Amino acid sequence: MMYKSNHSAPPKNPDSTLPILIKTTQDYSTMVDQLTERPLTELEKKFSLICLSDANKERLLRDASTFLTNAVENSSKILARMKALNPKIADEFVSKDIAISGAPLRLMFTKGAEIIENAAKEVESYSIISYCWHGHDFESNQWWPKYEDPNNKVPRPWPIDYAFVEDLLKPRLPNQDVPPNEGVPSPDVPTNEGIWIDQLCINQDDEEEKKLLVGAMDVIYRSARQLFIILEDVFISSDEEEVINRCWDMKSGNSPWDWNLPEHDMALLITAFARIMDARWFYRAWCSHEFRVTNYFMVDFNKQPRFRVKGSSGNVVRISAFLLVWIFLLLSGRAGNNISDQHFDLFQRFITPSTIQSIYRAPGSQLSRTQSPSTLFAGHMSFVQQVGETTPFKCRDMQDKCQIALNLSGVPLVWKGQILIKDFTDPCQVEKGEDELFWISTVIALSKGEIPVLGLVGLPLSLSEDGISILSWAHRPHNTRTEAKMPPHVGNLHIHSITPSYIELDLLFVESAPIQPSGRALDLAHGILQEHGLYHRNTPFVDAASKARFEEFLKTRDHEVWHKAVRIILACFIEGGVEWLKPAARLFTTEIINKGEVYQDIKDGKKVEYGIGVDFGSVADGEDFAAAATKLLSIFHIDSSTSKWETEYLQPTISLLGIITDRRFEKFCECVMHVPLNDHGDRALIGLVLPGQRMAVPAVLSGVEQTMTSRLWVLEEIIEKGKIIGWRSAMNRQFMIGCPELVPDGKFVVSRERQKVFGQKPM
Repeated sequence: MMYKSNHSAPPKNPDSTLPILIKTTQDYSTMVDQLTERPLTELEKKFSLICLSDANKERLLRDASTFLTNAVENSSKILARMKALNPKIADEFVSKDIAISGAPLRLMFTKGAEIIENAAKEVESYSIISYCWHGHDFESNQWWPKYEDPNNKVPRPWPIDYAFVEDLLKPRLPNQDVPPNEGVPSPDVPTNEGIWIDQLCINQDDEEEKKLLVGAMDVIYRSARQLFIILEDVFISSDEEEVINRCWDMKSGNSPWDWNLPEHDMALLITAFARIMDARWFYRAWCSHEFRVTNYFMVDFNKQPRFRVKGSSGNVVRISAFLLVWIFLLLSGRAGNNISDQHFDLFQRFITPSTIQSIYRAPGSQLSRTQSPSTLFAGHMSFVQQVGETTPFKCRDMQDKCQIALNLSGVPLVWKGQILIKDFTDPCQVEKGEDELFWISTVIALSKGEIPVLGLVGLPLSLSEDGISILSWAHRPHNTRTEAKMPPHVGNLHIHSITPSYIELDLLFVESAPIQPSGRALDLAHGILQEHGLYHRNTPFVDAASKARFEEFLKTRDHEVWHKAVRIILACFIEGGVEWLKPAARLFTTEIINKGEVYQDIKDGKKVEYGIGVDFGSVADGEDFAAAATKLLSIFHIDSSTSKWETEYLQPTISLLGIITDRRFEKFCECVMHVPLNDHGDRALIGLVLPGQRMAVPAVLSGVEQTMTSRLWVLEEIIEKGKIIGWRSAMNRQFMIGCPELVPDGKFVVSRERQKVFGQKPM
């Protein structure tokens, strides 16, 4: 939120200059006097704006800046690789420590704070205020009640409603009756604690300062003791407020599914949650950054962000982030459409830890929802994920979204480039700007070693190169939560250069002809699936909330399409033979299940585990999988008399059937063909490949660990003067699954270095 507002900045005296005043230790009341030429209110007389000394700034930002010291070497490696891939773009980046060292830190203090009289006095901490700037889409009460004058209205000194300022200042002023702080006692506010709010603490007339602070914003927010979130456009009724307050009493020691709220109360929670999620704050890029860059709120209960909304009587209603999550879990776990898809996806974006939160969270969380070492609430692990999560939010400067993603992913770089959009009301210009953002993000991701960007399956980027419009080889993400969850690759990328029009890299070409399953194999597959009830098996979710949500999703899907897809996949395995079937089950278990998230919760006093890493492909008692596996193996003349029947054949086949008939396997339903990879019987499931098209996999994606990436590139030759000079994308990228590591043998798999691949031909 680094932009000027036409509604909240006080009118300036032409003879006074804000930059001069704001860069010194300055009594705020003096500043207001000179800027507005009006009498001060009683509230204004109670605080001052102070520019902190370097010693105080260093002390307050030290812990959050520690990662810079450790990341200097890493940022140097990123820039070095970027310079090799695309020197022009590399010149647009600088190291993050430059921004932090050059950015001033100003805080608001209430009168009586020793720092006002003694600039060397140590500042213990500061709180920070997150709110949504006012604009054409929201006009709040711009005039505080104590400022009302029918003949001479004057602007308010803080850019938020008067009631919220009173609520924030109460703990800092003597002899005040401070209400409970969201179900826990209010912590003692240090006497020398400041308040940071952007419109007052950043010089809005200094563009260079604003750029520096954009780069340092993550450190400023992560260093705050407490984050307060002001939702000025949300009003909660007295009945809703009463239910929310009672939820705090029920929350203690209980999961939300144990609350047993009556339907009337549930209805009130549904409407209140929907109104909160409609707040402008939830749709702004910088607001999302402020929430997702602070220390993860489920790690330290006492430091969780505190939401503030308006009550029906003009009072301030306090709702902690923790309670909002419990309400979300309660509503999403109940049958019925209690939360709209838009609100569900939006809130999930906020509660999912950003990369920086996943990296720097405390090891012992008070609500540890997962024991997986790399995830918490399916936490993000990549820069590409942060770009995908940030892009849908609103922001007038598209380049700011790049910096937000850099901050959230812990990449210590600042981008100095620009993405120009003349008219934000023109969807075509906005889409073009987003493509430019994704292009810069692709360069950053590859420089960082995030190779899943080579398997993104969203639309190809529409870019300009030398004034000519092109369809790039680079793509938008389709679903970054699944496409880009891999940690960075630390070895050789086998990529030599990247431009908007082409990528030059080493490729592994699959020379075998792809095969569609025969009618006989399809009939055999159908017989097994139909006879043993595997078409309609119950998806084995352990978690009630996940199950309820998925079942709602299934109502929108065509079951016949799913039946056809699983029939084709099983038919491919029937044709591929038992020597492919056995290792495929192990590979799927390793790459889909063992790498899936494992969440933990307490239910009825017992620890419960759930998530893909627990229940994907699991087989329940009473299901007919053993008989189905026996029937499948009989096709290959293998039965219970075969040596090692149970361990080598029956159990792996049951596992395979459990996985491919789990409805969550539907993401792989594009696989309709199989292709031999070596003389040992190994094959791969792939999508549709037409005659004359070539199959290639980037060398860096050849390993089993890249199974979940759409790594198969379908290409067409570019021939000039009888020679192949490059390749053009023929269709979207595809999965290549159920196979071991691709190893060049000169027959089935052939390695070709420094191949240029261009984007698709424009339609």
